[in-house]
Amino acid sequence: MKKINLSKETQPKSREIYFHVIMGHIYYWLNNIKFALKRSGGSIQINDENKILFKLDIINTITGGDVTKNNEIMKHLPKKPLNDDILRAAKNGTPLITMGDGSKPRVMITAGMHGNELAPQIASLMLINELYGKRINGTVYLIPFVAPRASSENSKLFNGENLNLMANIQGNPANVVFKIIQSLNVVSLADCHSTSTDPAKNSVLYYPRIASSKIAVYINKLTNSTLLALIQYSGMLIVQCNDHNIPSVICEVESSDGVASKESVIVSYSQMKAFLKYHQII
Repeated sequence: MKKINLSKETQPKSREIYFHVIMGHIYYWLNNIKFALKRSGGSIQINDENKILFKLDIINTITGGDVTKNNEIMKHLPKKPLNDDILRAAKNGTPLITMGDGSKPRVMITAGMHGNELAPQIASLMLINELYGKRINGTVYLIPFVAPRASSENSKLFNGENLNLMANIQGNPANVVFKIIQSLNVVSLADCHSTSTDPAKNSVLYYPRIASSKIAVYINKLTNSTLLALIQYSGMLIVQCNDHNIPSVICEVESSDGVASKESVIVSYSQMKAFLKYHQII
C-alpha cells in the first residue's frame, strides 16, 4: 500500500494501540472458551433444509476488464468452470459473488483494490471454489476484483487513481463498493491487499476501535500475521466502513507488486478463512 504522510491527529495514539490490542487479546481467549463450550455441548446446529446459494452480479460497469490477460494471475488459477464464469463476468465490470441465503451474519471480503496486488485476488477465487456447494452459517459476499481493468493491466491504479484513497468520493469504484456494503447490511469487512513496501510483511491492520481490533487479533493469532494499528485516511474503504459502524480490517501479505507466489497466496487465503472463522461462518 502507498505510504501516506498524515497529520499527528490522524495517527493512533500509543495508549489507543495498547488498549485495543489488550481488549482484542481478551476477546480472543474468551471466544476460544465459548467455542469449546459450544462444541462440548453439541449446541452448534445447521439446518439441513438450508441450501448454499451462489449468485454472481456486476455492481459497476465502468471497471470491466479482461483479467485473463494478466498472465501472472492465470498461471496460479486452476482451470475450473466457476473461475471461467467469474473471469468472463469481470469483462463487464466489478463482480460481486454472494454465497449463502442472505441470513446473518453478512460479511464481505474484497480483493484487487490495487490491480497489481495479485495474491489476494487469486486467493479469493480459491475461497469461492472451496465454499461453493457447502453449507455455511450466514452469508459471504466476495469481490475478487474491485477494478478488473486495473487487474488485467497489472496496474496499481485505475484510470490513474489510487482507489483506496477515494472510497469517500461519490461514484468512485471504491465508493460504489462502500455503498453496496451499506445496502446489503454487511456487518464486517476484510479488505485484502499485498505489500512490498510499507509494512512489507504479512500483517493485519485494525482501526483503533475495539470491534476492529477483536477481528484483527483473531486473524493475527490464527495466521501469525503482524498486528498493526492503521494510520487513517478518510478515503480508505475500511475507514469509511468503521466510521459507519461496520467493523473492518485490512489483511496484507508480503509480495512484490505485479507478481504472486504460492506462499503469498496461501497466506492471503488463510487470512480470509480466519476472518470467516471469527464470524463463525465456517
